[in-house]
Amino acid sequence: MTFRKLVLFTVITLVISAGCSTTKNTRVNRSYHNLNAHFNAYFNGKEAFKAGTKKVESANKDNFERILPVVLYSDPNNVSSAFPDMEKAISKASKVIKFHSITAKPKRKKGKLSKRQKEFQAKPEYNKWVDNAYLLMGKSHFYKHDFFQASQNFQYIISVYSKEIISYEATLWLIRTYNEEGKFSDSESLLDQLEGDRKFPKKFNGELNAIYADFHLKQRHYEEAIPRLRKAIDLKGNRKDKIRYRFILAQIYQKYKEYNKASVLYAEVIKMNPPYEMAFNAKINRAEAYSSGSGDVREIKKQLLKMLKDDKNIDYHDQIYFSLANIEQKEGNLKQAIEYYFLSARSSISNTNQQAISYLALADIYFSIPDYPKAQQFYDSTMTFLSSDYPEYEKISEKTKHLNELIENLNIAHLEDSVQKLSKLPSKELDKIIDELIAKVIEQEEKEKELREQQQMDNLLLQQNKVNSFSNQNNNAGGKWYFYNPMTVSNGMADFKRKWGNRKLEDNWRRKNKAIVMSEELANIDSVTGTNNKGNSKSNPKSREYYLQNIPFSDSAFIASNEKLYMAMFNVGRVYKDKLNDYPEAIKSFEKLIAKNDKTDYTITTYYYLYQLNMLENKKDRAAFYKNLLITKFPESQYTKMLTNPNFLEEQEAEKKKVNVFYEQTYVAYLQGNYRKVADNCKIADSLYSNHDLIPKFAFLKALTVGKVTDVSTFKLALKKVTTDFPDTPEKTAASEMLTYLENLKLDSLQNHLASLQFNKENTDSNRVVFEEFVDTSKTNIEIDPTLSQAERLLLEAEKIYKFSQSEQHYYVSIVDNKNLDVNRLRFNISSFNIEVFSFIDFDVSQPIILDGDVQMLTVKSFKDKTEAMAYFRHISVNPIAYGELKTNQYRHFVISATNYPLFYKDKNVEKYITFFTKNYLGE
Repeated sequence: MTFRKLVLFTVITLVISAGCSTTKNTRVNRSYHNLNAHFNAYFNGKEAFKAGTKKVESANKDNFERILPVVLYSDPNNVSSAFPDMEKAISKASKVIKFHSITAKPKRKKGKLSKRQKEFQAKPEYNKWVDNAYLLMGKSHFYKHDFFQASQNFQYIISVYSKEIISYEATLWLIRTYNEEGKFSDSESLLDQLEGDRKFPKKFNGELNAIYADFHLKQRHYEEAIPRLRKAIDLKGNRKDKIRYRFILAQIYQKYKEYNKASVLYAEVIKMNPPYEMAFNAKINRAEAYSSGSGDVREIKKQLLKMLKDDKNIDYHDQIYFSLANIEQKEGNLKQAIEYYFLSARSSISNTNQQAISYLALADIYFSIPDYPKAQQFYDSTMTFLSSDYPEYEKISEKTKHLNELIENLNIAHLEDSVQKLSKLPSKELDKIIDELIAKVIEQEEKEKELREQQQMDNLLLQQNKVNSFSNQNNNAGGKWYFYNPMTVSNGMADFKRKWGNRKLEDNWRRKNKAIVMSEELANIDSVTGTNNKGNSKSNPKSREYYLQNIPFSDSAFIASNEKLYMAMFNVGRVYKDKLNDYPEAIKSFEKLIAKNDKTDYTITTYYYLYQLNMLENKKDRAAFYKNLLITKFPESQYTKMLTNPNFLEEQEAEKKKVNVFYEQTYVAYLQGNYRKVADNCKIADSLYSNHDLIPKFAFLKALTVGKVTDVSTFKLALKKVTTDFPDTPEKTAASEMLTYLENLKLDSLQNHLASLQFNKENTDSNRVVFEEFVDTSKTNIEIDPTLSQAERLLLEAEKIYKFSQSEQHYYVSIVDNKNLDVNRLRFNISSFNIEVFSFIDFDVSQPIILDGDVQMLTVKSFKDKTEAMAYFRHISVNPIAYGELKTNQYRHFVISATNYPLFYKDKNVEKYITFFTKNYLGE
């Protein structure tokens, strides 16, 4: 190498070295890092972000039955596909910040500085792409729905770059973040601030109004969104956005019955050549808006029927029929409307949203008639397809439950009434009716068999045609595999949906009724166990015994049937009265019950309900009639006392309070160890308040007292009595759990201990403590010396669970109470600590995991062994980045082996593991 080349090489090396440094702030350094940041990491990150946003747009599936959202990123289903791209964008933006940020001040020139030079010296950052990198990182976190990290980035930009235009852009994104989190008061504050800022860049005005519109629509303040959408349409340059905002604005006008304005906007959408689905829905909605206004309804119907004939609209027949049904319903043609709603529901192949609202329209019609059995069927079908985020989902679900309860009880009443009538028929006449039913079953089986055979033939022909078609397509496509030919795949999917509809990918997907599969499985079990139901005539619907078994021929069977009948008839009336608010039907149902039998367990309540209902219906004579029946027939009933004594409820409430106070006194006596008083009070309660709701509590308190003063066997008998006497109560559950604990105890040890206790009033507190300690430890079947300290007890228990190993993989764990501090903020701080102190190690900081109630857990993974984990533990303990703002009693942290980690999560006792950690990790 010549001397000249050596010098040149040395100069180039020095220049590059100088350029790579971020600690010096020179023109060369800035140029190098600006160039590298822009055209390397930032460019790649921005491209990844663009690719991710395109995936979000592609994944979007609008539900045109509702007002469309302004933005596409709110739906988690849309953004999930973009996660890898957003992760890449975050990684690239981080590299810009980490390797190209220049915060060192440039050398100051001699003499007085100009205003421009002073501003340059005061800059927080000298690489002009770092602020863009922070914004890109925030936007990427936003699209991942990691709103905490996103807001941290945006707030940092607003704080550090407050004099730059980018701070306005960051503020707009921060408002978007608050909108997604539902922090609308924070959004509103920032929106007002931006509107009042005279320096706000005009180029962002369209974006500001779009965000304002989103702010209103998310809160369903539709009218307030109208002027914002209009401004966004005028100010935004993006054609796709303009189309979308027009469509949303038209939907809002249609909702508020401003049909002319809606129709004009839908026409504008159609002219702008939107995607086909939006264009189609614009035409449908325009037709409905036009028909609701002053348009020619016959012309609109003609256009819709013409759309049915267009092959492009095959997948949209359900929506066309729905629009036709709406028009007919508005015109009062209910019969034709029902027919179109039926066609809409039946022609829905993949649009379950449309299918749901078509069934809902039918259900609402039949409910309003009212025809409750048909309404129940259609509400039931609605709930099968209705999305849980539908605006009135809970209300519809509740109505469906009420109707299901009504129909269930109507069916029971009808069945019991029918079988009772059959039981009174002569045997020959009964046999004749049963034989007719059997003949219908056989006829139905024959029809189903013929249908299956026909379907098999049709399927064979279809498969043959497909094979021929497939062969031709393969020839035309140059021998490509089936799934490489999109036309073939598309046809196959269409055929599948026409035949099967929407089916989940699961076992037995062909079965519409999974109960059939269960029946087949039961049949297989019978064949293995040697039992065979075919020989059992009672399970064969083609035998007389199958029908005779449910007919009440004996007196006892007839009494049982009557009990079912009366309960069902009463429940029918109660559902009409309390859940459907159909008072006339409720009156009819209760009067039928009284006419059937006025001496049932429901008679008193039925009379009172009839009194109430007739008063509500302003039938005072009938109300007085039922009131007199109550007074004359049931003078001592609660309802009679309510009707005759105006102070009855107040007196009853006073008595209830009296019993509550008495129980509280008894409980206090138990806590004080005055067991004699507890026993006496429980006897008084049994005598005076035997029907009161608090009696189970008195009984349980009595059982606990028995456990304090007697042996284990007597204590167990007392607990068993509670479980027997008071089923379906919390006290029964508590007594059962305590019995389980006692069974798990080492009985000899407990027996000896309790036998040594004497009932001594001066020592009752200590007796109670020792006994409860034994009950507590029984949960883990550990016998522990009561003389040990709490810490010693915990360590013994911990060593039964955890095993120490210093060579295996370890994790760092932080435990906090989310009520006292923001666990997401702590996660951010720990991540910042990792970047600052261990910048070249890619630690994984988990999302917060609920440990118990408000107590949450963060985990940092992973360390090769105990030594690495403890090094991390000591660093984070003294570094202020993670816990600098917290007091030591606000968090607990430790390291734990991979084997012990799931055991700790199962046990959930932090103090117990801390004793193990202190001994094995800190006790060196």
